[in-house]
Amino acid sequence: MKLLLINILTGKKQEITRSQLHPTISDSTQASSPNQPTPPSSNCCGIHSLAINPSRTLLAVGAGKPNEFIQIYSIPSFQLVSILSDHQDMVFTVAWLDDTTLISGSRDTTVKIWGFPKTNFDLYRHHAESQTNLVPLNDDQTLVVMFKHLHSKKEHKGKVRDLRFSAKAKQFLTLSTDGYAKLWDAGVCGPTVFSEIKLQHPNETVCVGYDGNNNLYSIGSQSHISIIDPRVKRIVHVFDSLDEGWGVRSLAYNGEVLTVGGGLGRISFYDTRAQKYISWEGGQTASGTVTERRRSIHGIVHRVTSNEKETKYHQTGNGWLQKDEMYLNHFSDLNIRNAVYTLTYDDELGGLGGIASSSRLFAAGGPLQLNLCGSYASVWS
Repeated sequence: MKLLLINILTGKKQEITRSQLHPTISDSTQASSPNQPTPPSSNCCGIHSLAINPSRTLLAVGAGKPNEFIQIYSIPSFQLVSILSDHQDMVFTVAWLDDTTLISGSRDTTVKIWGFPKTNFDLYRHHAESQTNLVPLNDDQTLVVMFKHLHSKKEHKGKVRDLRFSAKAKQFLTLSTDGYAKLWDAGVCGPTVFSEIKLQHPNETVCVGYDGNNNLYSIGSQSHISIIDPRVKRIVHVFDSLDEGWGVRSLAYNGEVLTVGGGLGRISFYDTRAQKYISWEGGQTASGTVTERRRSIHGIVHRVTSNEKETKYHQTGNGWLQKDEMYLNHFSDLNIRNAVYTLTYDDELGGLGGIASSSRLFAAGGPLQLNLCGSYASVWS
């Protein structure tokens, strides 16, 4: 499990060191006991979420095995400064409510709120009144601050797969495998659910997008995307995905255009005002090739078709795939596509409430099939 920092202008790469806790801090931190060594990398569940606070001074990383906790890094040094270990299973999603407040959702079905000091972490560590909130790392006995959560909520009956925060409305939406999306008020006295919405398409609901310009949430499922308006607390629009039942894996807004990443490695663009997919020069065609007119959206020229069935999409490339024994025995005769697990426009990187209008898109993912190991990353403009 690696965390890489890549300068897309120079191509320079830097691996950010991801440390584990010392084995003596085992039970309460999900780390291994002295008699049970750290699981090998083959059992790694990977990094599931990244979030940068609004001032771009802290990075939160949510992951699965063997690090089933949240790590906080300072920016720009990317030094590990804190570990949050109260979740009992892998952390699927993290988001910043403000510069010092983080929210997280986990496979343990809980939503947790975390608070951090406004002072510098190094200064806080130096003046810590008690050693109980300082824990050693497994590598060089470096001490990092461990914070307890401020609030823990169990409002879902299934895994909390994703969440999105609206800075303007001071609310957030959580998505669970229990078939519901829930709207929360992010109040100062702790978050509270003010509405729950039953999903029409509850299978494989794993991702949420947020349109900060129009205050709309989008939810991806196995074959559909549902749009939720929190002002009326219901689903207001549903449309099909282009991945033929392989699932919607990521969603991101760019103005009025919703970008959809799917399990077949297709990246498509849905015009939420015209309520149709956009086609353009050089894209892959789902069906048909006839075009009607040109349209420029945030600097990217697309061709809009007259028939909704005549749609196009980008296809991800080969990426990297580990051709191990599992691949050779079970998948070598298949065309393995890289599912698009994350989409981010460059103006969203600071976590500014989902308001984005940009012409540069980062897409990344890997094989959808269980037990296959691989990766893909690209920048589109």
